[in-house]
Amino acid sequence: MATVGENSYISVADFKAWADLRGYDYTSYTDANIEAASVITAVDFIDPTYTFKGTIVDEAQKMQLPTDEVSIDDIQNGAAQAVWQDLKGFLFVAMESQDINGQIASEDKSLGSLSKSVSYVEGTARTTKYSTNIISNLLRPYLSTASSGFNSLRVL
Repeated sequence: MATVGENSYISVADFKAWADLRGYDYTSYTDANIEAASVITAVDFIDPTYTFKGTIVDEAQKMQLPTDEVSIDDIQNGAAQAVWQDLKGFLFVAMESQDINGQIASEDKSLGSLSKSVSYVEGTARTTKYSTNIISNLLRPYLSTASSGFNSLRVL
């Protein structure tokens, strides 16, 4: 079960309110799907990928947030965007559903001159990463400069 602050950064109700404001249709997903995506995005994506400003509030807390500078509410838009991308299948690459070149649409073989022709279904080739720029942009004001790498201080 998803619990905000324990294993999730957004509730199902808050996600739905966020999606409604944007006109996103989430009706093909159950509350359990949304809840699972909220856990996956918090535990497997946001916490391992980003470092937030400040110091954690309670040494016993399981997640990075809250800190003395950033609350869980501060990152709601970024968390919701991550959940949306996960639900749509654009957060993590599902390696089991993709082949190196993609799913084969048609294949022609001939023996006489030893030729082979393969056509692949468009968009099914394995990729290494989906774009998470929107999530990063929404979280940027709350991130430690060490989290992005580009804002690091260089001392000569």
